[in-house]
Amino acid sequence: MNNLRISTASRLLLIAIVVTGIIQVANVLRITNNVETIDDAWVEFQEAQNEKVRLLGDLRSAMGYGGLIENFKDYMLRQTDEYLENIKKFTDKSMSIIKTYEGLGLNDTETSALGTLEEIVTVYGAQAGEIETLTFDAVAAEEIDAKIQIDPMPALEALKVLAQAAEGKKKKGAKKTKSQLLNSIRAHLGFGGLIHNFKNLMIRRDAAIADKVKADVTAITADAASYKALGVSENEGKLLDDLLGVIAGYGTAAETVLAQAGQGKSPQEIDQALSIDDSALTGALEGLKAEIKNQLDAKSQAVEDTLEGVRSLVQISVWVTVVMLTLLVIGSYWLLNYRVRAPIMAITGAMNDLAGGNLEAKIPGLGEKTEVGEMA
Repeated sequence: MNNLRISTASRLLLIAIVVTGIIQVANVLRITNNVETIDDAWVEFQEAQNEKVRLLGDLRSAMGYGGLIENFKDYMLRQTDEYLENIKKFTDKSMSIIKTYEGLGLNDTETSALGTLEEIVTVYGAQAGEIETLTFDAVAAEEIDAKIQIDPMPALEALKVLAQAAEGKKKKGAKKTKSQLLNSIRAHLGFGGLIHNFKNLMIRRDAAIADKVKADVTAITADAASYKALGVSENEGKLLDDLLGVIAGYGTAAETVLAQAGQGKSPQEIDQALSIDDSALTGALEGLKAEIKNQLDAKSQAVEDTLEGVRSLVQISVWVTVVMLTLLVIGSYWLLNYRVRAPIMAITGAMNDLAGGNLEAKIPGLGEKTEVGEMA
């Protein structure tokens, strides 16, 4: 150590400082990356766990595909008691969801939107009784439709308001989550969407309504593509393919409806002639909902594991910092005190002795291959 040059010791200290800095920067980057991972997972988790989002999805399901509006239109077409019972069931279910929704923290706009939906659902329930009366006289579906006109636009606007409030403001450029895309598929599929327009197409046989059906098919297909782009499991991919297969079937059936209408066939005849097996669609919607839940549970566990990793990394970082700083302090003290200050004081003392005529004075560092030795 006596031959250790000050310049060499300085370089070693500098290297130690640089290494300490690199370690700290690496730790900060790792922690930042983990925090961003946690943040992304947490945003998606909160979105899926958002009670408003969940209830809105349930409400769309109750009012839309397989629910209130589909059974209401089927009752016009087929005029059997099972559809009347289903209308009552889904009217009650929709009202129950609305009441639950009203118990959440809402702003005035949301409260007004729920009031609108409550009124619309009540109207559909009441008009089912009017359809029942008309069926006693064997009134045709298109005549019943002409007598019972319910404007769905206020309900659609209300659902849009609730969706905007539930999802909140998004970061610029942020992609929709799987939960949001599934809700969007339900929106395009149900009330005011594909099934609603398709049933109206069979009853009214209007080419303009067929265009709406095709637009719904396009929108659902786009949502499914966006869902796949987020990365899907093998089962999710199959479920989405099943869903798209049924959706494409509705697009094809819309052309068939127009063709048969051109042949003068009645709504009931068209309905009986069409055979669309949409059981796969129902299974796909429920399956995707279950997949999302399972994935969120897995992400929740991953977030916990990542947090534990961050805690461990922070602890390691603190100890590394303490040890490195301690070594740097000790090294700096040793360099300044024992390799700079002490030798200089010793040489100064020797120079004073020589100046005083003591030619026997011992010259410190003499012969050492250091800066002090060179001075001696």
